[in-house]
Amino acid sequence: MNKLVIDGVSNIDGGEYDEISIKGVSECKGDLKAKTLAMEGILKSRGSVNADLLNCNGILEVKSNIKAETIKLEGIVKSIGKIEANQITGKGLIFSKAEISADVINIEGILKATEVVGDSITLKPYNEGVLTRVWRKYSKLELVEATTIHLVRAYVKNVNGKDITIGPKCKVENIDCSGTLSIDKTAVVKNITGNYTLQK
Repeated sequence: MNKLVIDGVSNIDGGEYDEISIKGVSECKGDLKAKTLAMEGILKSRGSVNADLLNCNGILEVKSNIKAETIKLEGIVKSIGKIEANQITGKGLIFSKAEISADVINIEGILKATEVVGDSITLKPYNEGVLTRVWRKYSKLELVEATTIHLVRAYVKNVNGKDITIGPKCKVENIDCSGTLSIDKTAVVKNITGNYTLQK
């Protein structure tokens, strides 16, 4: 098995591996591809990152695109390009200057991107604790589009979906709903369109 193990501080040229394990601080100069990429610490990549399983327990900064089957998050992921996956789950912060897309997105934390697209999207803030006090920010998104959407404490310009739940402390400019719609009494929604059923 082609395996790369880093424990400490190291530079990587890039390449293709079966398994990459990083504990410490690493900088990658090129594209990185692996079946499994597990990191604890900091990884900065000038190229793209592609993995079947991306397990980020730390900080991942990518100057290009991120593509994975599954992203498990316990930290921070930053990308200048797109973030694409089948499934994104966990706790932390995800920032993209482009689009975040996955069939299933279930994040406790903060998302920032121009668009978040999927089939099922659940976005909630941190539970009360240290991270909540440090990151008293809202997820700020231009567009959230999915079949099923559940948002808590988020600023979104446009929300498009079938079954939509707008939870506490959300601020949404436009909702286009084609199924069931639920809006918390503490949420602020300006415009609603579509053939929907409002649930109390």
